[in-house]
Amino acid sequence: MPVPLDGGGRTLTVSSDLTAASEVTRTFCADCVAGTVSFATASREVMENAGVVNLEVTLDQPPSSSFPLGFHLSGTATVGTDYTVPFQSGNTGQVIVPAGADSVTIPVTIVDDAVDDDGETIVVRLSGTGSSDYAVAAPDSVTLTIRNDDPLSEAQVGQLPIGHPVAKYATLVKAFHDRLTT
Repeated sequence: MPVPLDGGGRTLTVSSDLTAASEVTRTFCADCVAGTVSFATASREVMENAGVVNLEVTLDQPPSSSFPLGFHLSGTATVGTDYTVPFQSGNTGQVIVPAGADSVTIPVTIVDDAVDDDGETIVVRLSGTGSSDYAVAAPDSVTLTIRNDDPLSEAQVGQLPIGHPVAKYATLVKAFHDRLTT
């Protein structure tokens, strides 16, 4: 007798030649995967001098064998200039999830430059697994915000509108400095 599996029109036909009263139970799963991978958090914020930042990818259950996990890089920061990531070529990369692991990290090295900017973002999105037993789940991306740690130059402070809190502070500091040095 055909038994519907789900609303997708798929059916399973079971037949048996059992003559004695017995019960056989089988569990079937259409489109099932053994586990999922996802980022531990959807966003992080670090200072530009943070060095290496490890982005953790978690697995809901450890795999029995290793498999590759792909990722894609985007955002306002430039790979190779503002940050580096091992295991990447261009804007894509891959890490190997070892057998038995419940997590793996994607290390991102932040470049502490002397460029004063408004901060930048790195978006790392999981692009797929090399295992039919694992699927990517939410959160499937993490946004890493890099906060600038470079001081404003005199020219930049001079361009701030009068009344801006930083401009007021800079004016006071300059006046105090001038008083001490004269």
